[in-house]
Amino acid sequence: MGAKPILYDLQRDLVLQAKGFYLPRSTRTLWQVLREGGRIPTRIYAGHPLERPAPMQHWEMDFGQLGATFEFLTVVDRGTSILMETQTQPHYNAETALLAVAQLFIVSGLPHKLRFDNDTRFVGNWLSDGYSSPLMRFLWCLGVEPDLAEPGKPYHKPFAERSVRTLKYECLWLEPPEDWLDAARMLSLYRHFYNHERANQSLACGNRPPYEAFPTLPSLAPVPPVVDPDAWLSHYHHRIFRRRVEGNGVISLDKQDYYVGYTYAGERIAVLLDAQQRLFRVLDRGEVIRTLEIRA
Repeated sequence: MGAKPILYDLQRDLVLQAKGFYLPRSTRTLWQVLREGGRIPTRIYAGHPLERPAPMQHWEMDFGQLGATFEFLTVVDRGTSILMETQTQPHYNAETALLAVAQLFIVSGLPHKLRFDNDTRFVGNWLSDGYSSPLMRFLWCLGVEPDLAEPGKPYHKPFAERSVRTLKYECLWLEPPEDWLDAARMLSLYRHFYNHERANQSLACGNRPPYEAFPTLPSLAPVPPVVDPDAWLSHYHHRIFRRRVEGNGVISLDKQDYYVGYTYAGERIAVLLDAQQRLFRVLDRGEVIRTLEIRA
């Protein structure tokens, strides 16, 4: 009984092949036949030029890497394609990335927005438990709006992505640097060439160097001499955080411990942030059970 289906299939295939109706079984061939026959729709990507913001108002930044030797931070102005920064380090972490951005702001001034991806060195990780990273707080305190690119979509920050590729192909891969200090020197020289001499094919520059296409640039606001370190809290005003009270009556907020009371040990409570008063209001079943001053 088990041999009949196999024999039947063999006979059917021989008949179809003899009549010129042999059907392929390879999935690759089937997809090719269906695609050529118009049975599988082909997605067409139509490119549209990006709407450019005003010059020197909206920047993009991203990390580039040359093997395991070093990393570099590239920052590009979306409105003019000017290459703002190409700092290098053996390896960036959250602290050195923050220092690099601070140094850029001191030298060049403050843009309105800074776009970057969800790299943990920029935005932190899940251990922050709802709080922003040091870089995000730093930007809010200075009045610079963090503009996060959607995860998995590098084309949301095309200028930074393109600059990383350009720096590799036209500078670092031609004569590989000896170390990160040598790379810093090379990138600094290339940045001047890129901005002042290299023809840029973007629509904004019109096949001219960025500084030639934009000879007059607006003056950016400088970094203020005094900054309120808690100014970032206004972004979280009336944000509610859920916490579980530990056995010793303590909850943890922003890596700080706050005592709530042994009575609530093991329970889940809500914590309302009052940015204007710099207070945490601990809520249990909608009632305020304790008011806590926010610790630095």
